[in-house]
Amino acid sequence: MKILVRLPNWLGDGVMATPFLQILQAHFQEINAEFILVGPPKVCALFGHTPNCTLVLDNTKKAFWRALATYKLAKRIGPCDIAITLNNHFYAALLIYWTNTPKRIGYERTGRTFLLTHPLKPINAHQVESYCHLLSPLVPKTPYPLYSSTPTP
Repeated sequence: MKILVRLPNWLGDGVMATPFLQILQAHFQEINAEFILVGPPKVCALFGHTPNCTLVLDNTKKAFWRALATYKLAKRIGPCDIAITLNNHFYAALLIYWTNTPKRIGYERTGRTFLLTHPLKPINAHQVESYCHLLSPLVPKTPYPLYSSTPTP
């Protein structure tokens, strides 16, 4: 099984995504899933020694035609079984959509909800809990059930 994770853009947010990745890996440990982590170089560097992970650098932000660069990156990654975006940008959802992955998870945001098969309402919680909440369609109970079910405005 291949699982794609579009990492956050910022280094601090990447650190806060660590529990999310640990829970995800533990949940799919028995089937020995392969994880493809996509993000900027500094954030990918955080996960350089993570087992069963392939790092893919996303430099599409620097491209003259960002949509075309995103499309090419998606085709290079190819289809996965599950894709989750921790990044709330439109291009992050577009990337996982263009990989032709059947299960695409992320937060609802203006203009990108249709690209996700499992769009979740944003929650009012710490960033670590917010990332872990994205696992709710896959992992029935995460170690972080502390988040509020109240959506943010």
